[in-house]
Amino acid sequence: MNKKIWFLVFDVFILIFILVLIIYLRNKSSIPGNYLFVFHSEPNDIVNETYIYKIDNGQDNLGFNYVNVVVKNGVSEITKTGSVTWTDDVFRVAQDNNAYSYITKNGDDKKYTIEEFMPLFIMN
Repeated sequence: MNKKIWFLVFDVFILIFILVLIIYLRNKSSIPGNYLFVFHSEPNDIVNETYIYKIDNGQDNLGFNYVNVVVKNGVSEITKTGSVTWTDDVFRVAQDNNAYSYITKNGDDKKYTIEEFMPLFIMN
């Protein structure tokens, strides 16, 4: 009888562990959809992306949050998150993430080159 209880407890523990792992992995690759635009690397086996979000802290100095993502075999994994204050820093963060080939805006299929998009973004 003791062995049966032990195996039952062990099986329940394994099931809980698997469920927690699945939830963790889903949340780890969950990218919020309210981004302004995305920097992309060239399509390859591994794609780097940097999602840019606007921060509104109620003051005049607005900053930006970013989420660096690596896409391998169709699976997205968040590798780094952070924030920057200056518009120039947004481009530096994307370049550091190797996501510096082109940009797409949220809700727009057009691909912008870095040179094409930079003056548009810095002027806003």
